[in-house]
Amino acid sequence: VSSEVLEVEDKKIGYLVFTSFSSSSFEQFQDELLKVEKDIDSLIIDLRGNTGGYLESAFDISSLFIEKGKVIYSLENKGEIKKFKDKDNQHREYPIVVLVDYGTASASEILALALKESYGATIVGKTTYGKGKVQSMIQYDDTMVKLTFIPAVSSFAGT
Repeated sequence: VSSEVLEVEDKKIGYLVFTSFSSSSFEQFQDELLKVEKDIDSLIIDLRGNTGGYLESAFDISSLFIEKGKVIYSLENKGEIKKFKDKDNQHREYPIVVLVDYGTASASEILALALKESYGATIVGKTTYGKGKVQSMIQYDDTMVKLTFIPAVSSFAGT
């Protein structure tokens, strides 16, 4: 994650480039967000080329912006839809633009769509990769297991 503040026509715009979702992504993203948001009027989150990663990171990053109780993502399994909603009291109120392209996939698509649907962000760019896969990590004693779920219907593909 990297960030800078751009000045355009007397407006300060925070710009965060986010390249992947790892186990430490939330902390890195939050640190960079706090650096730039002191004096910004709006924010650009650049997810171009971000192939995704951990679902938990996408959820946690989304929760920085979205109001408590709003949907971050949903999964369908055998006709049953389970909604995952924001649980914390943090949220922001400045305009957000999310940049995407064909290399934007998985957790990046979840973040982009959560910000669009539950925050009101604007998505700009090209059609995303749209594979609709979800990854989770589970700890078993001294071993980490990485699970990949492929939903039957993906509500976040083709953002």
